[in-house]
This record gives sequence, structure tokens and C-alpha cells, in this order.
Amino acid sequence: MTRKFSYILFCTVALSALVGGKAVSANEPKALSTPALEDSSSENISVETITPIPFSPHLTLEPGETHSGLRLPRWVSLKYDKVNGRKGPGKNYPHLWTFARKGAPVIVVNEMDHWRKIRDIEGGESWVRSVALSGQSMAIVTRKTPLLKSKKANSRRLAELEPNVLLNIEDCDQDYCRVEIDLETPKGKKSGPKGYVRLIDIWGRQKF
Repeated sequence: MTRKFSYILFCTVALSALVGGKAVSANEPKALSTPALEDSSSENISVETITPIPFSPHLTLEPGETHSGLRLPRWVSLKYDKVNGRKGPGKNYPHLWTFARKGAPVIVVNEMDHWRKIRDIEGGESWVRSVALSGQSMAIVTRKTPLLKSKKANSRRLAELEPNVLLNIEDCDQDYCRVEIDLETPKGKKSGPKGYVRLIDIWGRQKF
């Protein structure tokens, strides 16, 4: 069975920000996904860039044409740290892999009853329960990029974001997104720095 997201399994994601003239890092050791029934232990892996698989919708439906009343395709995010992806819309279908990163963005490409077919950043597709998905708009940094004070290329840099950092999306235009760095900890969420990133440097808000 192909190991999904092998290049970022159990990696350390560094976020460097200037606070009081010192560099501060926040580690995120969680994996995005692990295959079903497979040992997912791995050494730390350094990630320079993440290359999302291009997506072209095979099915486009308006809200009035879908079971949920929401448009297809659409962006959502994983609601839990453990979400099982299956080959079909039901627990009787084979378990393909387990997503293991709460907040990771995915694309809903089809739906049936209480099941949603999702596509991940690597292009893999699987069915998950609708309750395992959230409407929270999230994104993954795909290459090293600055968090800017404003929507200008020469704006002050608030932080340097490494690939695989999760971002909460507040709003986007055709070039930039206003974001908040996701700093969820075992004790709950913690507000992170806010600023702007270039849309081309993240995955999770592109138009279909």
C-alpha cells in the first residue's frame, strides 16, 4: 500500500517569528495521514516545498443539486486528529488510510447521504463521514514564505512560514489571503500572529 504524505510524516515544522529581536519557533510534529494497518514510524524529515497535485473538477453542482445543499466541489477541513478514509461511502468499504492532522484542508468532490468523498493535497481520494469535516477555512503553506503586515510585497515581515504550517483563513482576494497561524496545543487553541500571505504559496483556497 502506498504511503501517503510520506515526505511530511512526523516532521518538525518550524515557524520563525521576530519577537523582541529573537527568533521563536513553534513545532508541529503531527502527521497529515498514515496508511491503514501500517507502521507509520519514521525519522524526522526536512521539507523544503510541498507540491500539490493539480485539480480539475469532474463534477460541478450548484447548491440546489446536492444532498447537503452546498456546492460541489468545495473546500472544507478535517475536524479531528483521526479521520478514516475509505474506498466507498460506508463502513463496510475497505479502510484506505487515516488522516492524522486536525485542520488539514481537503476538497469535497462528491457526496452521498452522510458520507463525503474528499481529495487531499496529494490527489488521493477517499470517503469520510460528514461529521468528520468542518467548514472552517484552512490552508497549508506549500513553500517558505513571509507573513506580511499588509498586502504589499515590500511590507514588513512578521514571520517566516515554513512548508506544512497550518493557517486559519479569514479572507482572500486574487493575490493575498489574510490569515492567522494555527497554534493549537494539547490544552486548546492559542491565538497566533495574523497577517497576509500570497495565495500562490498556500493550498486550501484556490478557486475551481
